[in-house]
Amino acid sequence: MSWENYSRRQLLMLVAVFNVCSWALIISGIDNLRSQSEQVKGVQS
Repeated sequence: MSWENYSRRQLLMLVAVFNVCSWALIISGIDNLRSQSEQVKGVQS
């Protein structure tokens, strides 16, 4: 196993972890926005 292969694999793992984290942040942010808008609707009605 060459060092280049190892570093490339580590880079791919980092990119995958970063993608998962960013998706989780986006999804949780959308859920927060949705619950906030529902609360606003409840207050308005």
